[in-house]
Amino acid sequence: MGSFAAGSVVLTPFPFSDLSQSKVRPVEQVQMPMIRNVHFPKDELEVELSDGRRVSIPLAWYPRLAGATKKQLKHYEISPSGYGIHWPEVDEDLSVHGFLYPG
Repeated sequence: MGSFAAGSVVLTPFPFSDLSQSKVRPVEQVQMPMIRNVHFPKDELEVELSDGRRVSIPLAWYPRLAGATKKQLKHYEISPSGYGIHWPEVDEDLSVHGFLYPG
């Protein structure tokens, strides 16, 4: 494989066949924390995560939850994966990803 000049800099193409011999480690995947518990203090949704964090979010951000009764709020299901919450009586679904990375 040859080199070529670009201005005063000499560029040498990277031989992709050498990747297997490089010291570069594979990218580690970030594990999303799981939902452990859900609470409703005042007018908020508070979610306890498996990494110890507690995320508090105003219920006003979720009109279906804001309009739900206390009984409906307490009737939720944490998904089998642990990454989502479903309220069957108000047809609302939220996820850990949405709590941590809104927008």
